[in-house]
Amino acid sequence: MFRNCLFSQFNVPNSITKLSTYCFAGCKSLQSINIGPESQLVSIESCAFRDTCLERIYLPSNLSYIKEDAFYNVLVFHEIVCSSENNNYHSESGVLYNKAKTLIILCFDKNITSFIMPDTVNSLTQSCFSNTMIENITFSPNLKTIPSLSFSGSHLINVTIPDSVTSLGDSVFSNCRYLYNVCVGNGITIIPTKCFLSSNITNITLNERITTIRGSAFSECPNLKYMKLPQTLINIEGNCFPVDAVLDFADGAPFSFDDQRLLYNGDKTIVYMRFSQNEHYNIPSTVSIISNDIFNGQTNLKTIHFEADSSLTKIGDNAFRECINLAEINFPSKLTTIGSSSFYHCNSLKIIHFPDSLITIYGWGFSACLGLTEIYFGKSIKTIVTAAFGSCTSLEKVVFEGSEEGTTLGYISFLNCFKLKTVILRNITKIDSQCFTNSISLLSIEIPETIQEIGSQAFQSSAIENITFLGNPNITKIERSAFNNAKNLRTVVLPSSIIEIKENAFESTNITTFTVPHDTQSISEYAFRNCKNLETFIISDNSSFCSLGYYAFEGCTSLSIFICNESDHFTVDNHALFDKKKTMFICFPPASPCKFFYVPTTIHEISAGAFLGCKNIINILIPDNSVQRIRRYAFSDCVSLTHINIPFCVETIEEFAFVNCKSLSCGVDIENKTESFLEYLYKTCRLNIDSISECDIITCQKVNHYRYFSSIFVFSLSDGTELGLF
Repeated sequence: MFRNCLFSQFNVPNSITKLSTYCFAGCKSLQSINIGPESQLVSIESCAFRDTCLERIYLPSNLSYIKEDAFYNVLVFHEIVCSSENNNYHSESGVLYNKAKTLIILCFDKNITSFIMPDTVNSLTQSCFSNTMIENITFSPNLKTIPSLSFSGSHLINVTIPDSVTSLGDSVFSNCRYLYNVCVGNGITIIPTKCFLSSNITNITLNERITTIRGSAFSECPNLKYMKLPQTLINIEGNCFPVDAVLDFADGAPFSFDDQRLLYNGDKTIVYMRFSQNEHYNIPSTVSIISNDIFNGQTNLKTIHFEADSSLTKIGDNAFRECINLAEINFPSKLTTIGSSSFYHCNSLKIIHFPDSLITIYGWGFSACLGLTEIYFGKSIKTIVTAAFGSCTSLEKVVFEGSEEGTTLGYISFLNCFKLKTVILRNITKIDSQCFTNSISLLSIEIPETIQEIGSQAFQSSAIENITFLGNPNITKIERSAFNNAKNLRTVVLPSSIIEIKENAFESTNITTFTVPHDTQSISEYAFRNCKNLETFIISDNSSFCSLGYYAFEGCTSLSIFICNESDHFTVDNHALFDKKKTMFICFPPASPCKFFYVPTTIHEISAGAFLGCKNIINILIPDNSVQRIRRYAFSDCVSLTHINIPFCVETIEEFAFVNCKSLSCGVDIENKTESFLEYLYKTCRLNIDSISECDIITCQKVNHYRYFSSIFVFSLSDGTELGLF
């Protein structure tokens, strides 16, 4: 609500019951929040005071809910005062508790260096002591859990986790730059993900009940040189130890090293870590899983070799991330899964042939591989997830065989592949949003018959000139902005199955003629906006087309022809498009040479943007007892329009109806001359105020005054009738 505002204090009205999510977030000058004793405040939501300089806050009697991250990154907090009548919260010595002091919610005094936890405390909230100056802590003997990030970034030096604690959250002691010694109590069986990531831990004592060490638990701990591991340890995950640490496994432990200093499980089906910096590695045929992060950031790595009978099925997340000199990798024939960011920024990879076994590549799998030029996919690939090949700026060719069950190309999966010239798609069922956005070298593409969905902005700002849909695909929609700003797109023939064309679908393309497919029912707003070369719009005979969105042809400065011969829903007369019964005036082609237009007497409504940008129209006559409503922007940007009348039958005129009608300078015939109506016309409808003034036929300076063209009487003439002076 007040996010990123600059005020230094704020008075909360007593009637306010909730401070919503991000309410004051980013208000970096906010120091004082005034909440009175009569306040009805009940809840303070997530990140309500995030990144503020709040110094003090009063918690009124009715307050019953504070989200655990409500005060995230409030670094200068000095005081939290609780109402004596509040039954939910208690503040003491720089720490906020629940009323019973069984839960620590927040250590708001960041300068506390030593803390003895009350024996009543059995749980903490996430991040409660994060980024504090605390150096020493004595835990409650009744504490059961220490949740994620609880002490992240703190100044702890020594930590003894009591036996009562049975659960640690992820990253609980991460980034503790001063942490030296840790003793883990007997209640802990799992060291969680990133538990001590990037801490300066030197000594650690693990109990004899620990069974599992999760990924990156001790990663980037530069001073941890030796670890004695308990006999109970049976599971470890990728990158869980420092790469230069000496591991002391118990006799009979189900782990082993090879001469490359790779760490495996007992039967060598999983490789967990590397403890070396080799340029080349040979992965044994027994390995089925390469764990997360195993070679992450190893810049000297050049080649990975898999034995011919390799059992590899999965490469974990970040496994080869930023191995910038990795130039050669032969993917084995049983590989099914490549994890997130597995080969991110591997700039030396050039050509990749994926095996027929590969099913899924997860997000950012090969993103930003700046040297990659060609990719060939096998016959089983089903899913390419978000940005898998995004920003591969040298990529020129992609060939999909595709799975017989169908293949999905995920969100932004080839975004910003500026040199991509050739894309061969087979068995593709979905091209997701922004998939080929900014493919500025891609000139043409054939969409296979298997296609079922093309997502929003899928080909936005690409260089495509022609789109060909093969066969009779089952696709029913062209999504929002699918081809927006594909400035070279000249030819598109959509399959008859298309039911809906969404907003901005072909905006700013180069198409000259568009034929509505037979089964298309609706075209949404701005669908052809700024298609400056669009000349002809054709509604197929006997088509299902029944709905055209407002402003569909805004900026189509060359559109001059509507063709509609046989339709149950539309008709064309005197250049203009109407509904079938001629009760609604839908659109007048902006480039029509017609200068004078007489609105049919059957018309009750002129649609929004109906004459939008009609540069040649000079005179519009609205007959009595006809139009009742004129929608917004109806005559907007009719820069040549000099004459129009507004009879009494017009009951409603919406905003901006006459905006930028700069030639309407005088003499608009307005039958309703009430002051309020005239004021509404020039303030809301933006009719030029000068045009409302009376204009005499003798004194008017306009050459083409509409009165010279309006009919006074209508005569029926027959042979022999003499015409005299009227």
